[in-house]
Amino acid sequence: MLNLQRPISRATTTNPEDVLAAKHALNRLGYYDPPEWGITDFPDHALIRAIEDFQKAHGLRTDGVMKPNGETVGALGSDLRAVAERLRSLGRHGDTILAHITPEEAAFLHRATDGGTVNPATGLPEFFDFSGMFSDISKGISQFGSKVTENLSESFSNLKQGAGATKNMLDNYLDMRRANVKNSDKYFHCKGNCEATRQGPAGETVADSISNIRELWDQNVKGYPHSDSIADQRANKTGRTAAKSGLSCQHGCSIYRPRGLPPRY
Repeated sequence: MLNLQRPISRATTTNPEDVLAAKHALNRLGYYDPPEWGITDFPDHALIRAIEDFQKAHGLRTDGVMKPNGETVGALGSDLRAVAERLRSLGRHGDTILAHITPEEAAFLHRATDGGTVNPATGLPEFFDFSGMFSDISKGISQFGSKVTENLSESFSNLKQGAGATKNMLDNYLDMRRANVKNSDKYFHCKGNCEATRQGPAGETVADSISNIRELWDQNVKGYPHSDSIADQRANKTGRTAAKSGLSCQHGCSIYRPRGLPPRY
């Protein structure tokens, strides 16, 4: 579905993001031909004509107007879903999912699989796991999950610790985003690990696992340097050590606290 913020017409002030989204959608369906300089966020005459042509082809009121949640937007969404389903059905070698990914994620898939090719029917990139890497990863994660479940199920206390630790890690991540203070990431890494470890041994295990997964993601998907991971893991370990030494988490992580961070954190 095309989610417009404002109407698009000859007589209204448009949202630039709406204009770009509408042009791309109509272009994919063959109604909008971009000029030689490419698609812009300006609501040009070609866009209005494309809207009218689309409306006429679908038996809608031909007024060149697209309204948020209006009938033209609804019909456009239906057509796009049909196109997406058609593209999905043309996947090869077991590919059955059509997905949106970032350039960083595409680069990771390029490294992790056969290097990637282009689907001859759709012109879209495709990645094949001929080596079985992802099935091996899936099996490993499943075995790890089974082991974690087995260990945590030993007692209700462990389950409670794990849930509490997960919440501690998430809360500190959200606090870091809300605070939006430069160089505060290691303070919140440290504090999240400290609070999670205070939950108990299972809490420490969860904190360690979440931290490791996050660093793997940052290096392999986001492309962060290894030196960043080493510094982050040092802060994570400082937090867990502070929890076991009896220090308050704010005090134990104070070496990472940046200037300007509000006292409530």
